[in-house]
Order: sequence, then C-alpha cells, then structure tokens
Amino acid sequence: MRASPALAALTGLALLCAPARATHASGVFVSYPPEGHRVAHANVILQGHVPPGSTLSVSGRAIPTGPDGLFMEWWPLKPGVNTLTLTARQAGRVTGSRTLRVTRAAAPILPARPTRILPGSVTPAQPVEFWDATGDTPAERRVTVSVQGSAGARASVRLGSAAPTPLREGPPGTYRADLTVPTTPQASAPLTVSLTGPDGRTVTATAPGRVTVQNGAARSGTQRPGQVPGPALNASSTVLTTLTGQSLLYPRTGMTFTVVGRQDRDLRVRLSGGQSALITATQLDLGAPGSAPPAWTGGPVQLEPDRPETARMDAPTLPVTPDPGPAAAPGVNDLPALPPTEAGNASLEGPQHSRERDQQAISYHYDVSNDFYKLWLDRRMVYSCAYFPTGTETLDGAQEAKLDLICRKLRLQQSEYLLDIGSGWGGLAIHAAQRYGARVLGVTLSEAQLHEARARAGAAGVADRVTFELRDYRDVLAHAPEGGFDKIASVGMAEHVGRRNMPTYFRAAYTALKPGGLMMNHAISDGIPQARVPLWLQSGNFARKYVFPDGQLLPIWETVKHATEAQFEVRDIENLREHYARTLTHWAANLETHHAEARAALGEQRHRLWRLYLGATSHYFEKGHLGLYQTLLAKPDEQRRAHVPLSRADLYEG
Repeated sequence: MRASPALAALTGLALLCAPARATHASGVFVSYPPEGHRVAHANVILQGHVPPGSTLSVSGRAIPTGPDGLFMEWWPLKPGVNTLTLTARQAGRVTGSRTLRVTRAAAPILPARPTRILPGSVTPAQPVEFWDATGDTPAERRVTVSVQGSAGARASVRLGSAAPTPLREGPPGTYRADLTVPTTPQASAPLTVSLTGPDGRTVTATAPGRVTVQNGAARSGTQRPGQVPGPALNASSTVLTTLTGQSLLYPRTGMTFTVVGRQDRDLRVRLSGGQSALITATQLDLGAPGSAPPAWTGGPVQLEPDRPETARMDAPTLPVTPDPGPAAAPGVNDLPALPPTEAGNASLEGPQHSRERDQQAISYHYDVSNDFYKLWLDRRMVYSCAYFPTGTETLDGAQEAKLDLICRKLRLQQSEYLLDIGSGWGGLAIHAAQRYGARVLGVTLSEAQLHEARARAGAAGVADRVTFELRDYRDVLAHAPEGGFDKIASVGMAEHVGRRNMPTYFRAAYTALKPGGLMMNHAISDGIPQARVPLWLQSGNFARKYVFPDGQLLPIWETVKHATEAQFEVRDIENLREHYARTLTHWAANLETHHAEARAALGEQRHRLWRLYLGATSHYFEKGHLGLYQTLLAKPDEQRRAHVPLSRADLYEG
C-alpha cells in the first residue's frame, strides 16, 4: 500500500473513534475480517493497524503499512480453514502478533435425485424478533429465508400457518426469499421450508430460528463503555450497519437507541421512520419492554437515491440525546448523523438549500478565518483543484495553470463580462482581469472572502475591472445585466447547490448568459461506490457533516442531465480527479507544516477533522470514489452556433 496523506489523516479518525492513548493489547489490531469469518470466494480484505514504524508480515509474507501503521491487503484464501498469523516488528524485534482464522467454504451442490435438503442449511439460524412491528415498514419486517437442496426443485416457505411464499433458485440448489412478516402478534412461529424435486418427492425442514412478533414492546439500549477497540476504518464487530450490511457509524459510549427487535446476534435499532440498523447485542444495555425513548418525528431524508445499494433509504439522525437542535434533525441533514464530538458539528437553521441556510453553511466553512486558509493554500488562495500538466509543478504554479485553463476553455476575450459564481478569495477574477482584460463580477456568501478578495483586487491594480459582492447566486442570475454575461464560471460552487436546486441553477445560468456565451461548471462529482468504508465516511458524507455542511455531490451524468434539460449544449467534459488528489496532497502537507498555527486557529477537535478531511479526500480522488469534472456548456446563438473552435488544440498552445 502506497503511503498517502489519507493514511496520516486517518490518525485523526482514530482519535475521534477511540479514546486517546487506546492501543490493542497484542500490538496488532485487525479491523476486518473478524475471527472465524467465513467466505465463499477466494480472497478476503485484511485491514487494521500496527504501531507506527512497525513492519508487518502475514504468515511469513511482508505486508506494506503506512507511516502511521494502517494496512490493507487483498489476501488469497485456499479452500477450508486458513490460519493467518500477523506479526509486527520494530528494529527486528517482535512487538505484537495476532492469529486469525478465515474459512473459505463453497456450498456443496446436491444431485437432483433424490430430492434432499442439506442438513443445517436452512436459515435463519437464530430467532428473529420484532418488538414493535406496527412501527416498522414492510421492508423492515422482512426475514431472509434460504436453504440448500437438490437443484431444479420448486421451493417455498411458510411462517406458522400462513400461506406459503415461493423461494427463488439462484445458484443451482440455493433457494432464497425475503419474507414480509405480518404485524399480527405471534410467539415463536416456525419457518417451514418445502422442496418438491423433479422426481416428484417433497421434503421439508424447519429453520432453527423462529419468528416472534410483538407491538409496543420497543426498548431503550445504551452503548456500553469500552466497546470500540483501537483505531481502524471498519471494526466489523463494533460498527452500526444498515439492514443490507453497509457500515454506518461507530457507536459511542452512552449513546441511547430505540431497540425494536433482534436478529441473530444483533439488535435492530430504529433510526427514524423507515430506517433500521443493526448493532451487536453485547454492546448495549437493554431496558425493559416499552422503555424506548420517544421516536423522532421530524421526517425522513432521502440519501443517494440513485445508488442501488442504499435502496432509497431514509437517512435519519440517531436518537442519541433529546432534540439536539435543528442541525441534527432528519429532513435537515442529507446524511446519517456522525458520532457526536466535542466540537466541529455544524449547527444550521432553516430549510436545506434556502438562501438563509446556504448563507449559514458557507459562513461555517469559509469564515473560519482567512489566516487559517493562508497556512495551506497557494499564494492566490485558490481553494479548488489545481492543474498539473507535467506533474512537476509547484502548488502555486499548478493553481495558476488551472486558472488559465478555465479562461482558455471559456475562450475569454478582452473586455468580455465574466460572472464568477463562488468567487472565493478572488483568484480567478483577478487572473481573468490581469491576463485577459476581462471585466468580472465575483459573488460570494462569505464575508471573510469578500473583504480579502477586494483587498487583493486593489493590490493587483484591477479594482476598476473587478467587482466583488456579497450576493446569493440566485439573485445574481435572476438580475443579470442587460444583454447578459459573456461568460460564466462556477468553480467549486455547484456542490453547494443541492440536487433539488440543480434544475433552477442551470436554467437561471442559461437565462443570464448571452446567446453564443459559454459556461464553465467546475465541480466535484460522486464516483464509484466504496466497499467496507462506513457510510458516513464515504466520499462526501463525512465532509457534508463536519466540513461542508449541506454539500451534495452528484454523479456527472446527473449534472449533465440537468444542464441539457436547461437547454445548454455540452461541448467538453474533462475529469481532473488525479489533479485534485495531487492538490490535496499539497494542502495536507502544508497543513502539517503549520499544524501548531492551525491547531491554535481551530482548536484540537476541529483541527483533527480537517486533517482527516484533506487526507482521506485525497485518497478518494486517487481511487476514483470522487471525480472533478470541468464541464464546458454553450448557449448557442440564433444560428445555433456555439462559438468554440473545431478542435481543443488552442487549449494547449503557447
């Protein structure tokens, strides 16, 4: 594994997720897989932590570790039980070891005749209990039933005396169905599976796990102390997961949940209407039936509806404490709540992506202090992806190259009127005026940025051509100058617009642009999904809670869809994700260089959050979980001309 800023920053995550000074007794902490894990495939991901500076070997083979001791390895498995011995060494001396058993077990395929059920193959293997069934959605009342038997059979399952539900055959001899349990109370009802094979023979078997249904018997569950051991991204035995297995968050000592059922060794907790999650039963102290805290009534929020793995799930705030304020309310935050920290959690009021709330969100992030951003940004204070055409550029040189690339893509000309939406500290506006002779209106919602940008424009001698205003993009686009803007640049701003407002954003930009004009939409995009990373830490989710409140990342196809529906013509799309990974590497290194000043400016907790954000986000861009797309959009003139050259050669000349 190549050392990256993500590894250094994840130390900050460790400090957030575990008590300071926490270590693993053996010196080797394995976050995944758990002991005794069984898989049906030929590999497993090993991940965890050893003391910084240690080397690591697994069954005699050297495994790369990061400078802070984090490791992740794709490990091959032979059929049967695999005994893995992980050994950490420093200066040749063994400092810790851990033995782990992982079983690779492929299910046997039974012959079609005679019809048989494989003994012990019927699931659920443990009781399934619903303690407040009337409060569950049908999706939450599903029980997965599976069985292995002779291939080619007709299979069904019956709950108690209810009508049978068909089971579907997937791989030969493997039958499965999701059975929706009725809300009618019943005690320890059996699940009986039947197989009728090609030979006409019918065989039955009963699942070891029986189903109990109650109403009004939800309980309180309080997280026990000392249950989150050591630093890691995904301690599989101590993380709260969705019903489909995605990691959601690390529970914290003292967190209180509404417990509404039991599945195998897990308790099911209700997060809000329509969403449940699973937590290991031994982690919670349970109250008596009917002792659950009041349920949240603020309403659900849709999280990433375009992703199949989240299945349009409602994303709530966990009922950790009584109403902590509007910031934690479902319907306000478009992501699961993160574990509470001492500081750093944005508190915003009002409807999401309203003018008032957007003002608060921008101020929370950008008004930290100009001096803080000066510690780690380039000299122009450009807070967006730089451009490294040769890979040898300094951060200052790469940011200048990015500003020039935007102006070139816009084919910016002398005296043209450029609108810079989300103008930041003025880098692009000043560059466009100095190098291209453009007139520029820059708008921001950050007062700290506004004052700094105006001062920089004056110092650069372009205050007569560059104007900065504290205005909402909706107001600017709705009151464009007569004839409209020649060009529009939106750099790092679309992430704050939100999915719901995207159609309005592009329609307003199209209206504000002159016929024949061009718009550059430079924005972070959602990328490929991530495996074995807690949902709240997946690309964009962590930043939206602690760094960029209310930010929302769209996949590039959706951005293009909204733009074209607003009548824009797409002329060019370029993904600069590798450039953003390099940019973040520079930023993270600069922040580390000035860590004392940064800590003084932000405080310890928020400084850790920023270290994690910069380092982990670099990793996300490097691996494709995030993208950075420059999308050039044209508003054709009356003759449907787009006013761009026949080739892109002019972008790279001179």
